[in-house]
Amino acid sequence: MKHSLLLFACLLSACILKAGNITLPAASAWIRYTNPIQSGSLTLGLETNAAGEGYTEIATIDGVPCRKIPAGKFMYVRAERTAVPSTAKKVILSITYYDNSMNFVWLNYTRAGTNWGGADFKKSNTGKWITRLVFLEDAGLDGSMGYGGDIRLGYGSEDTYIKDITMYVGSLNPSAEPIPARPNNPGSEFVGKSFAGYQLWHEAGPKPEDWSHWSYDKVPAAGRGNHNTETFPNLADYENNPNVPMYATNFANLGNGKPARLYNSTDKGVIDVQMALLQRTGFDGVAIQRNAPVGRNIKYTSTDDYYVNIKNACEANGRLFYVMYCMPDQNNGEVNSVDLVEGIKRDWVYQMEQIYELTKSGAYATVNGKPVVELWGLGYSTILVDRIQALELAQFFKDRGCYVIAGVPRDWRLRNGGSRTDFEDVYKAYNMISPWTVGVYNDTTGADNFRTESLIPDKQYCDQNGMGFYPVIFPGSAWSQHVHGYPNDTRRLGGKFLWKQARNIKSVGVKSMYFAMLDEFEESTNIISSAVDYFDIPTDQYFGTLSMDGIWTSSDFYLRLAGQAARLLTSTGTPADVPIPHSLGPVYYRNSFESRVASCIINEVPQNIVSPIDACFYKNALLSSTGVSNTSVAIENTPAFSKSGVYTVKINGTANGASSYYYKIAETKITVKANMQLSFWKYTVNNQGRNTSVDLTFKSGKVLHNLSAYKDNNGSVMHPNVARGTVGGWSKFSCQIGKGELIGDEITGISIAYDNASQTGTFTACFDDIIIEDAQDTTVTNPSPAPVGSIIYLYHDTLLVCSENGTQAMNCNRTGLGPWEKFEVVDAGNNTVALKGNNGLYVKAGNPVFCTGTALDSSTCFNWISLSSNTVALQSGKGLYMSSENGTQAMNWNRTAIGGWETFRWGTTTAARQAYVAAAATEVKVTKAGLRIYPNPAREQATLYYRLPTATNVLITIYNANGVLVKTVRQQMPAGEQRIQLATDKLVPGIYFIKTISDIKIDTKKLVVE
Repeated sequence: MKHSLLLFACLLSACILKAGNITLPAASAWIRYTNPIQSGSLTLGLETNAAGEGYTEIATIDGVPCRKIPAGKFMYVRAERTAVPSTAKKVILSITYYDNSMNFVWLNYTRAGTNWGGADFKKSNTGKWITRLVFLEDAGLDGSMGYGGDIRLGYGSEDTYIKDITMYVGSLNPSAEPIPARPNNPGSEFVGKSFAGYQLWHEAGPKPEDWSHWSYDKVPAAGRGNHNTETFPNLADYENNPNVPMYATNFANLGNGKPARLYNSTDKGVIDVQMALLQRTGFDGVAIQRNAPVGRNIKYTSTDDYYVNIKNACEANGRLFYVMYCMPDQNNGEVNSVDLVEGIKRDWVYQMEQIYELTKSGAYATVNGKPVVELWGLGYSTILVDRIQALELAQFFKDRGCYVIAGVPRDWRLRNGGSRTDFEDVYKAYNMISPWTVGVYNDTTGADNFRTESLIPDKQYCDQNGMGFYPVIFPGSAWSQHVHGYPNDTRRLGGKFLWKQARNIKSVGVKSMYFAMLDEFEESTNIISSAVDYFDIPTDQYFGTLSMDGIWTSSDFYLRLAGQAARLLTSTGTPADVPIPHSLGPVYYRNSFESRVASCIINEVPQNIVSPIDACFYKNALLSSTGVSNTSVAIENTPAFSKSGVYTVKINGTANGASSYYYKIAETKITVKANMQLSFWKYTVNNQGRNTSVDLTFKSGKVLHNLSAYKDNNGSVMHPNVARGTVGGWSKFSCQIGKGELIGDEITGISIAYDNASQTGTFTACFDDIIIEDAQDTTVTNPSPAPVGSIIYLYHDTLLVCSENGTQAMNCNRTGLGPWEKFEVVDAGNNTVALKGNNGLYVKAGNPVFCTGTALDSSTCFNWISLSSNTVALQSGKGLYMSSENGTQAMNWNRTAIGGWETFRWGTTTAARQAYVAAAATEVKVTKAGLRIYPNPAREQATLYYRLPTATNVLITIYNANGVLVKTVRQQMPAGEQRIQLATDKLVPGIYFIKTISDIKIDTKKLVVE
């Protein structure tokens, strides 16, 4: 008998796990699902018929014996009444389960005299065994379930695995627990810093149940007609990070051609990225939203949770955090919880203080050493927290040594509108008051009125009653895709709306403010990086963008501005205007003039509203007009004349001899930096349309078209009177503005212009993708630096491009070099090349890419963009780049920019034919004084001599004996004898071919370098 009691005690202790400092009551009953089952006063309701509801199976997961509950089945468990009497109301369950998804574990229990109770809990997809404590306050375990059960567990659409269950009769007393020691860290001081609400509720994964807030319960989940957010995240922050899993959606690709994949916001890698963004932009920290009711269950044996990940990421990045409990709202379907207050107490003491040890972190925000806790929603008439509960919570947190903030309605002080009328003493019981403002006003005038009507008197009331004041600020808002209303309902105005609020808040003398929110994409209040324009969102769905007000900003602009606004509260100056650049690069302006139909509900009536998603026109105005009529510059929905998307800007008019027309499409504020470049695409509709161009105006009074030192990629000045473009086709033009006298100047406007000194008739052209960005000087061009005549192979990382012999779409997934991985580089004319496969057919641009072209045409001729030695990108005539798709799918030709997947290394299997260079020599129009080189052979330097009868542009290229371009120089040369010094000491000894190309003639000479 003694041996049996000893065995029982050992098994019982093995079932009782402990984390933190939690001390549980003595175990009353337990069961462990070993084989055979071991138990003490708990019995499994066995069902041997696989069709029975209580059917379970013996299983092993990760070497751990357990019990499998098949999908749609339940595990029924009964306790002996001598161990757990039916009169016991307070019972604690300890359940160890396999945490293999984001799904729930359903848990029911019997309640005396009433229906069954529910205490479901959610898994967190850690792939580990986790023990969770579940607290029952109204139990009446009487065996009235099927199989004589007191409790049952399971789930409808997924197998559930249970390792053990333990029952404890009694409850915990969180108020009696010792307060954890806290670090003395002056850097954690809350006052003088500002925080943003951190939701972390956008969930994604490979299973339907993994999806929440982006969309719900479908795989692939989010997509056209199944989305829940107003704005879209900036995927570039996450997509190339190996620590951030990205999940497929049903959206079309982004405007930049990349797949629209989404992340799970509670993943450690996502949290690390976001806290690093806060550090980079200088924003102080986050208030972690925790939605009550909580504390009905707690993770007992695991610290593998996103709260701990936030703590670690904040510590690593020097950011601060605190916990904000959001009270339940009946408008969200919540009902009164008898355990609300006790649940919050348990959650704070056992989960936050003891298991996660949040308040022990030097990154936890404090006021004079007291951890900050906020309870949001107190005082709203729809919030399910009454006066007594609110007072009890305030006292509890103060007794735990905390500084307690109350998030309250805007009418808290007047106690009218949607506010409770009996909360005056409640508000005074809290250390700080934070009135909600999102939706209270929607423009800068409204913000000013709110300052007068609420900010000033609220601050005075708080001062008079010894309370701190913590105003709420937000960047803008809309929820047309989430609930109802107009797109872009509260406009961000390029940061002006947020900055106006910050100035008003500073004027009342507070040092901290709360930003709503960091990651609230549903209501478009997010300050975390999000989609900027057409290129960043799916092409088949409306989403609000940061540039839709007409002011182009970088994706991180609002994080940077929020950091600046936070510092404003503790600084001496108060700038009237937004004090930071809209972008720090590499892109400063990008406009494809796109709009999208937003399907929304307004006044309960479904409507389709066309809303901009690009900067489009902003403060557009006619600058000058001479000798023209019937003029217009307008955004048109004409896919046939659009480079990206379906919209284009069309300039149209009638010229009467010497005439000009300059129309500003956007007011800007862009400081010119070194290596900054303007580029745009132009479709020339008719011959006079060639005399149209994009123009820039500067703060200094200069205009780009009058600056002869600034030329396009063809060497022409930027004046519209210089004809550019080919009638009936798209042409891309670029101009290096980041040099010379313009550096440090400010671009104040972008215009589209027509100018011609003599012609009469109609001028028409279309413009798209106007971009200002960091880029190397494109005045020097490489006509075709490809190894024409060579047999080459292309590879990305270690995988080769394969033609598939033209029988299927091309792939970049081969590990060995065979005939299908070899391509001949063919000179296709007009400085383009073609790639001929082993099947004698040409690589053809498309989605996907095939090697099936039969002729040299617009689909088979490409620009060979040499990025570095033996590194290339291939660009189609439409300006799109070929992508390897990282070898995971068929290759596509749809990228708008060069990234890692659009970059290829290349090598040759045969040397370039000498005929390539020799052919060039046949083009020479021999004159009396042709190209001469002296000395030849050369060691350190050679001089090129030639004569030009008239002034012209000259392009000088140097190829090695393999036909590989090694140097290019473009110069505007005067008429007469020319002499150019050429340094050869950096060239590898060997044979080179010097080629001079001008508007007048082409010369080629051989140079030997010793």
